[in-house]
Amino acid sequence: MLTIIEEIAKPKKRGAKPSFTPIDVLLMIRIVDKYYLISRTKISKELEIGEGAIRTMIRHLKHSHIIEVIRSGIRLNSKGKDIAKILNDIILYEGFIEEKVLYKLALAKFNYLMILKKLAHKIKKGIEERDIAIKYGTQALVTLIFKQNSILFPDGYPLGEEYAKFKEFLLKEINLSDNDVILISCSEKSISAIRGAYSVLYHFLK
Repeated sequence: MLTIIEEIAKPKKRGAKPSFTPIDVLLMIRIVDKYYLISRTKISKELEIGEGAIRTMIRHLKHSHIIEVIRSGIRLNSKGKDIAKILNDIILYEGFIEEKVLYKLALAKFNYLMILKKLAHKIKKGIEERDIAIKYGTQALVTLIFKQNSILFPDGYPLGEEYAKFKEFLLKEINLSDNDVILISCSEKSISAIRGAYSVLYHFLK
């Protein structure tokens, strides 16, 4: 899957600067899967990427047999649906979380929560993940692990009782299992917070 995505994001002309990244490709597949049928203009607005770059991405995805373009819009074909299923099986939850729930874990205006199924073994200290997310526009990244019915930082230190609302949200809304990863990507721009979370997912998939 990653080989296909990296190939799509690679400039086709020697020396050309890429107009989008593998993270944008992942996001576009998720967006098309979410809407089933979507216009190029809507994709451009969702990703906050110019329509020229979106046209190029669509052309590459079509050439790789991941999407098909019909009169009423863009949709995934069987190969694209297979990739979407892999992502759907890994991503247990994603969405913006209110500051009142996160308390001091809300480190910017937009705080994007992503929960990944049983990928704790991919984490070292959480620093590498933070640096990757920052590269893609996030201002801060919080990495947590669910283990033995507890929410822990990568060093094994438990999340404090002052975060009771966040713990309650996680345990009530999401069916967590041992070694699930909890990411909070924080940025002043919503799309940057989303890209930060997806950049860590992409890193874990390597």
